[in-house]
Amino acid sequence: YTGYGAAAALTLNGWNNFFGNKYTGLYFDITGNVVLNRVVSSNNNNAGGPFTAHGIEGKSRTGTITLTCASLSGNEGKGYAFDVPVGKTVTLTGVYSYGNGLADTNTGTKVVSRVCTLP
Repeated sequence: YTGYGAAAALTLNGWNNFFGNKYTGLYFDITGNVVLNRVVSSNNNNAGGPFTAHGIEGKSRTGTITLTCASLSGNEGKGYAFDVPVGKTVTLTGVYSYGNGLADTNTGTKVVSRVCTLP
């Protein structure tokens, strides 16, 4: 968790796994660009609590969000819920989001490529 506008940027490399959390698997709220690589976020469920658990939920207050090579499945809520400013992009490359309780959402312009470009 990164607090309200706390970090200037966020980058995750390597393999990033978020399984079976009571709330959202990965949550962020930052001011800069976000780059997330090789993310698996599955089976996150709040079991009837006050918040809906998503695979990834995040906001960039001034930048873009890029998600590359991800599998988001079996979450109580959405696979992803991204919020970027008007005129900014959410780029999804090799992202598979399926079997979640709600439809994925994003603000800004979405750019999608189905092929994972990372080894």
